[in-house]
Order: sequence, then C-alpha cells, then structure tokens
Amino acid sequence: MTDDIDRALRMLGEAELPARYDDLERSVMARIDAVTRARDARPSFGVGFGAATVAVITGIATVNIRPASEQMPLELSVFSANAAFAPSTLLATEE
Repeated sequence: MTDDIDRALRMLGEAELPARYDDLERSVMARIDAVTRARDARPSFGVGFGAATVAVITGIATVNIRPASEQMPLELSVFSANAAFAPSTLLATEE
C-alpha cells in the first residue's frame, strides 16, 4: 500500500506543471491590488462626517432643556437600597 502511495507521489513530483499555472501568482496579486485600490478610492470621509452629523443632531434633539426638578433623587434608583425590585427587598419579609 505504501509503495503505491510513494510511486504516485514520485510521479506527481516529476510531472510538469500546466501552462495556465505559470501566471497564477501574478494574476492573484493583480486582483488583490485591484480590490485594494477600489476600496481606497471610495469616499469614506463623507460617510463618517454624515454619521457624526446625524449623531450630533440626534443628541441635540433629545436633550432635556428644562432644569432638573427638586424631586429627582441624587442617586440612581437601580443601585439604591430603596429600589422597588432590588434583590434585598424581594428577600425581606416584613411581619
């Protein structure tokens, strides 16, 4: 069995390469270069500037202009011990 494999590999090593493979590396590199140049030619500044503009306009449109009311707690209620759904209040039993 190994003799057959050895003989097949030897025959493969002695075989001539097809002519179409002579230019394979050069054509692959040319295609990679063409894709890279096409990607670099795209206008990317306009897209980034447009996204930044939309973000700024959205931020300005959603800002709360009114001053904060006096009733707002100073701490985040999520991290407060008095939060309605805090695990400590769910476990506590008042009897």
